[in-house]
Amino acid sequence: MVFKWDPLKATANLAKHGVDFHEAATVLNDTLSTTYPDTDHSSTAELRFVTIGMSVTEFWW
Repeated sequence: MVFKWDPLKATANLAKHGVDFHEAATVLNDTLSTTYPDTDHSSTAELRFVTIGMSVTEFWW
């Protein structure tokens, strides 16, 4: 799978959440992850989902 994102949004996300998009994408490789609909942030034009799982980094700060 190939991921593409806006570099400015990636920088803003890193500043806001402390996790870059490269790191966040690794959660999708976790075989024990779970994905469910994000009804709070979805619309009829765009369905969004939340995935919870482990990333490749062992350190969280």
